[in-house]
Formats: sequence, structure tokens, C-alpha cells
Amino acid sequence: MMAYLTGENRTVPSRELEEKINFPQQCIFNVGRRLKKDRLVNTVAGPFGGYALAKKPEDVTIQNILEVFKDEFYITDELSEEKAAATTLKNFASFLNSTKSEMDEKMSTFTLADLLPGRNKYNAYFSRT
Repeated sequence: MMAYLTGENRTVPSRELEEKINFPQQCIFNVGRRLKKDRLVNTVAGPFGGYALAKKPEDVTIQNILEVFKDEFYITDELSEEKAAATTLKNFASFLNSTKSEMDEKMSTFTLADLLPGRNKYNAYFSRT
């Protein structure tokens, strides 16, 4: 939803979002409500209403968006090395925890503006990995 709004640079009706990103309208309403609460989108009510970015794409990192949904999307650290019984589980828990830290760091530098056509930040990033 955020990526689509970034490319449109206008208020996008929920019906259009439903069609273009293939999400049920109720899901768009729920996601939109949470994004609005965290001041990432603005909403306009009525027949010509919809959703628009509340900030410039350069000012929104992917980490900002992930924080809104942190209860639903995360790499858990509950499988700590102390709780894991087998060596393989300890190794896997260590890997997950280090991956989470790396992901958090990278997502904090990744902005919506980087998703726009003509941006090559990601091409450079993926060619390094």
C-alpha cells in the first residue's frame, strides 16, 4: 500500500488500492487506520477520498512502516540461546537474532523514495549481497 501511494503522489481511493494491490478493502481500511495513527498516511473521507502519504517518501523508512506492524511482522528473539536445548537450535537462535539486527539496521536506511523508478540505491545494494 505504501509503495503504491509513493508512486502515485496523490490521494488514492480505497477501491483503486483494492484493485491495484489485490488486497480486500476491509484490510486496506484496517491497515490505513494504523498507518494514519502513526502519521504515515493521511485520509480523506467521502466519495473522492482515500489515502495519501503524510510525509515525503524520503522521510519514511521501511523500518518506520515495520514498526507500525511490529506485533504481526517480526523475527522473534524469543528463541534465545539460553532457552534452546540443542546446539543446532542455539545456532539457529543466534543466526535469527543477528539477522534481525542487520535487517533493522538496513530497513532504517531504506526509504519509500528508494522504491521510485530511476532510483538505483537498491540495485547497488543487491549487487553487493
